[in-house]
Amino acid sequence: MLRTDRVSPETANHDACRMEHTISEESFQKIQELVKKIKKKIHQRNKWKNNGNAIKSVVRSFVR
Repeated sequence: MLRTDRVSPETANHDACRMEHTISEESFQKIQELVKKIKKKIHQRNKWKNNGNAIKSVVRSFVR
């Protein structure tokens, strides 16, 4: 999560370790669930964009 915000890898790893050992297990699990949902949403959006471009190119080939 920190790496996507352009935090250096060293700082991200250090902070993630501190967060993991400081917050409750419940909070840690909720953060993991949130990250998974965000990644899934990004994947779906990218998949749709790629399919959209493929569909556009097929339609263009028929129109020409």
